[in-house]
Amino acid sequence: MSSEAPQSNESLAKGSKKARRSAARLAAVQSIYAIDVGELSPAHVIEDVLVNRQGQMLEDEEMVTPDGVLYKKIVNGVQQQRENLLEITEKPCPRLKSGELEPLLGSIILAGCFELLMHEDIDAPIIINEYLNITHAFYGGQEAKMVNGVLDSLAKVLR
Repeated sequence: MSSEAPQSNESLAKGSKKARRSAARLAAVQSIYAIDVGELSPAHVIEDVLVNRQGQMLEDEEMVTPDGVLYKKIVNGVQQQRENLLEITEKPCPRLKSGELEPLLGSIILAGCFELLMHEDIDAPIIINEYLNITHAFYGGQEAKMVNGVLDSLAKVLR
């Protein structure tokens, strides 16, 4: 009989704390997009990411486990604060509120804005850089410059 205590889900999580936080932000953007475009409920999307997608493989390596607390905070926060976030982003990005902005870019900006607003304990450049990395993962053109400009402008106003 083993005297070792069973490992918690947290200790079984794959990836460093930084990597898990980055994975949470990426998953949150994807989830916000899925909720908006697929008209799925936040609860359904959150369960899918945190339960059904754990341990998935990508190019023969297990994907980093997202920080579940941060992930849920961003997804739920954007849903609960959506109207406020749209008002906050209206000046630097009017196309977002009018619905003219591509939905994935909108999801990136809303998540970044939420974090700038709610996570004052994290330096703005760190948050902005995380969302620029996400933008680069999906786009190869001028979109990253636009996201950088919007989030930088928001950081100056919100902080």
